[in-house]
Amino acid sequence: MKKLLIMRHAKSSWENPELDDWQRPLKKKGKKRTALITAYLKKKKIKPDLIISSPAVRALRTAQLVSTALELNPEKTTVNEHLYEADTQDIADTIAKISDKIEILMIIGHNPELTIFANTFLAEPLSNLPTSGLVCLEFDTDNWQDFQQAAVKTVFFVTPKMLKKQRDQT
Repeated sequence: MKKLLIMRHAKSSWENPELDDWQRPLKKKGKKRTALITAYLKKKKIKPDLIISSPAVRALRTAQLVSTALELNPEKTTVNEHLYEADTQDIADTIAKISDKIEILMIIGHNPELTIFANTFLAEPLSNLPTSGLVCLEFDTDNWQDFQQAAVKTVFFVTPKMLKKQRDQT
């Protein structure tokens, strides 16, 4: 079994309109929301063996926040240029090239591509994967190259808003 974590980058800042899109930093709110997601992963005892991030500042910073919170070795976070402005085929190709030694893979990137990609595997499609939103899929395969042909189940879909609501109700 292979687990795939699909995460959209944290909420980014539009304060400086002179910055190129890929240079936008995270908002403080985005960092806090990502902390809710990493706390959820800790509670579930899910630690990626590898994080692959888009090179955009907001995605890479999100990956670093996840890596730090989950106490991962920094070498377990890599950048893939194809994840910025990727289409679903680019995402699938990136995953298919992953070593089979990796059991839990996390991809951090952008919408609308991540929502479209996740929806190819979900029984109930998402209208939108929000910032810091996370989908966990489990593929019945030992080989990343074959993940698209494998039986798949949704382990969970979680957003910071859902977690905040749960927290506030307790």
